[in-house]
Amino acid sequence: MKYKILKGSETFKKLVDLNQEIRRCNKASTDLAKEIGGDEKGTILGHSFHIAGGLSGVKMASKPDGWRDASKNYYGYFFPKINKVNKPILDKIKALPVVSYDDLNKIVGFSFQSHDMTWFNCPGVIWKEELILMEVDYRCSFTPNEDMTEILESEFMKLKNESDAKI
Repeated sequence: MKYKILKGSETFKKLVDLNQEIRRCNKASTDLAKEIGGDEKGTILGHSFHIAGGLSGVKMASKPDGWRDASKNYYGYFFPKINKVNKPILDKIKALPVVSYDDLNKIVGFSFQSHDMTWFNCPGVIWKEELILMEVDYRCSFTPNEDMTEILESEFMKLKNESDAKI
């Protein structure tokens, strides 16, 4: 199911505010990663229940003493081990702002769902200057807000591919 949300609507305003919060959270996380010695192009932001913010790995040339691999899937990304020496860094990471799936879902009226062994945490959202596009998998149960217009796949793809300044 595809939807467009027009500029000036209540849902559009709330999603624009959320987008600004996403950017603020990601900037705070990236700034902290740089502060603790990370490569400015490499941080693993977020957490399994966050859209933005937080920090779960920092790209570095080599693993610092007292750090561990952040994930077996991300070579060269590290995270401080939980110990007294790393407590100040870990406290800063814990204090980072985050945006959760629930923050988005509350705005658009979506809820976590699972179908055919697939989890749907939130809808897909594309922010544009004059409208916001949103996609919900056809298997999901969803009732759009009154200011959301359901559109055909062809219109969605046309609007998605139009050159437009991103918010």
